[in-house]
Amino acid sequence: MNIEIVSHCWRYPRLLNYQLSSLVRFPPVAVHVRVTIYHTEDDAGVVRVLDYFGRQSVPGVVWDWRALPREQLCRRAIGRNQAALASNADWVWFTDADYCFGPGCLDTLAYIPDASLVFPREVQTHASRELGDQAILAASGPPRILELDPSQYVPKRISRAIGGLQIAGGAVCRERGYCAQFPRLLRPSLLWARTHEDIWFRRSLQSHGVPIDLPHLYRIRHSTRGQDDPTVEL
Repeated sequence: MNIEIVSHCWRYPRLLNYQLSSLVRFPPVAVHVRVTIYHTEDDAGVVRVLDYFGRQSVPGVVWDWRALPREQLCRRAIGRNQAALASNADWVWFTDADYCFGPGCLDTLAYIPDASLVFPREVQTHASRELGDQAILAASGPPRILELDPSQYVPKRISRAIGGLQIAGGAVCRERGYCAQFPRLLRPSLLWARTHEDIWFRRSLQSHGVPIDLPHLYRIRHSTRGQDDPTVEL
């Protein structure tokens, strides 16, 4: 079973550091994973994180860093559509840099039934934004393998495939792309565009997604957007 994780990162190097650390600390056993990260070449903090993890050899994991011009990166559906059409995976997980994968999380995808779109029934999220912000500050400095503190998280129920919790069947991705039917969602933008791609993707599949049980999936809460965070290292 092949899984492709597709994530965008612009000025969120510390969140990305946590996400990639989770894959190093808990490598998959039952699946093979390709980690596709879209970024810009001039985002120095993110590039440093990618350079560091690109040197980490992890069983069952292939790193794939894809640089885009900023105006394409900021329109997230562009990269997601490219990845969807080109993917050879059985499942494509369109996620965000604030999600981390604990033990057994990704392996569970080897055992779920076929569907066009699935999503985790529950996600562990920081009990408060303050705890999430503290975790982000703790990741300051050079890239390294980081650990989360599970005791700081509480479960949150999810009702549909939203945002970074869209796991689509590979065959559907290769056939339909990601929001390829909605040209306005694929127009470049110099500013990070919140176009609610997840809504349109669900609409294109005529499905809210099928809920599944995925263990040890974490989301780091944060109160400041990366592009507005003065503490981000550039």
